[in-house]
Amino acid sequence: MSVKNTHPDYDNSLPDILMARDFYLGERVVKGKESIYLKPTVAQVLDGMGKGDKGRASYEKYIEGARFPDLFKQAVENTLGVMHKEDPVIQVPKKMEPILQKITRQGETVYGLLRRINEEQLIPGRLGLLLDVDENTDLPYISLFNAESVTNWDEGILESGTVANLKMVVLYEPQTTLDSELQWTTKEMFRVCILSVNESGKSVYQTGVFEDIFDSTQLRPVQLIGKSLEKIPFVFINTKDSLTKPDLPPFIGLVNEVLGIYRSEANYRYHLYMQSQDTLVRIGHMRTIENENEAVRTGAGAVLDVSIGGDAKFIGVNSQGLTEERLALENDYKRAEEIALKLLDKKSSESGEALIARKDSQTASITQIAKTSCAALETILKMMAEWMSLNPDEVIVTPFTEFGDVSITAKDVIDMMTAKTMGAPISQETIHERMREGGLTDKTIDEEITAIAGEDDVPMRTGTDGDR
Repeated sequence: MSVKNTHPDYDNSLPDILMARDFYLGERVVKGKESIYLKPTVAQVLDGMGKGDKGRASYEKYIEGARFPDLFKQAVENTLGVMHKEDPVIQVPKKMEPILQKITRQGETVYGLLRRINEEQLIPGRLGLLLDVDENTDLPYISLFNAESVTNWDEGILESGTVANLKMVVLYEPQTTLDSELQWTTKEMFRVCILSVNESGKSVYQTGVFEDIFDSTQLRPVQLIGKSLEKIPFVFINTKDSLTKPDLPPFIGLVNEVLGIYRSEANYRYHLYMQSQDTLVRIGHMRTIENENEAVRTGAGAVLDVSIGGDAKFIGVNSQGLTEERLALENDYKRAEEIALKLLDKKSSESGEALIARKDSQTASITQIAKTSCAALETILKMMAEWMSLNPDEVIVTPFTEFGDVSITAKDVIDMMTAKTMGAPISQETIHERMREGGLTDKTIDEEITAIAGEDDVPMRTGTDGDR
């Protein structure tokens, strides 16, 4: 049995995952994939696509002239900025608090890890977290595996009324080493995590790293302070739940729109180029043995000899379709910008526990993504607490979900106060809270009232022109 075998759901989701990843990485990566995202024209294929062929040279210019917009990357970065305006509240047993400051092997804090989790949720819409132990320090840490690296899994046969229990997961874990000649080499390896049954009939978590063929005799139990686990310490994270079945990338609509724009940009700019390259026609010119190798030049300093009664003219491609192409591109860009904002507009009131077990498929919102990530992080931290013989009930992760456009101006405040005096059912406390959300103040309403009361004893400061 090869560890390189993959799950059917992985195979089905991989094309969307890879496209989302490439589009986030940007123009250089997308153009490097050539015909995967931009196929050559029929004429280019007929002219030959081999090295040195005319069609290949034309295709390279076709790709070079295309514009690839970074709308997807901007949408992801903007959404991340909104999601991490404030950190979530994370409560753990006191003995675990130092671990939160260095929770990955790269030395990330738990908040840095959460940002990476959200980034993966927004790009491919899928990732996994594995709880592991540092053999040198005997301390637990968390490893993040992206969607491409979680290649195979088995949650067992589900029976009515039972909860899925992960039996096996395979993780792509390449090993990169530096040799004596300072040359880096990468070896493809796969970590297999399995829930085995020991001689006493008790479940034991075991793991092993393999290059190709799986060998169960190479599996070893992972222990923390001499304690083994009775379940695989791995959590799947999608955009809306923590089930094993992958979600679609939340921005897949935007990714597809950007793909359409990239192809339309290539056609539009190629047609612009062709429109500017008219073809010279010499009427009455006869090709002979003597002049068949004669170079024809146009422009300043060039001379064209034509036969008596002959003529020379330029003909070009009709440009009537260029306006329609430009208008279509403008509409594509507008539609893509609207799609990029949709994720920020949707709300969700589901609890973290509901998101973990939910089976139905709904469109992901930024609130769902935040709740799902924090619920999954709480699950893996509870596993850590249990492994360390601490109380897992003391682990609580409360997500920050006050998203949306909270910008506010002085005019907005005046309008709210005017509405209040006109009888609108809005309190001073609500208006103040809106001001806090908009960044006009960082004081509580009680602190603000105290500060206002103290202003009666402070003389008004004026400038040289008498203005306050």
